[in-house]
Amino acid sequence: MLTPELMDAYCKRLEQERIPATGCTEPIAIAYAAAVPRDMLGEIPE
Repeated sequence: MLTPELMDAYCKRLEQERIPATGCTEPIAIAYAAAVPRDMLGEIPE
C-alpha cells in the first residue's frame, strides 16, 4: 500500500512527465475499425 508521501511523490512525477497527446485518436480508431473485420474475415474485404 502506498503511503501518502509516496503517493504525493508519484503524482508529482507524473505531472512533470505527462505530455498531452492531440490529434492521434481518430486515425488510430479508423485503423483499428478496419483491422478488426479484416482479421475476423481472414482476408481483405471487397
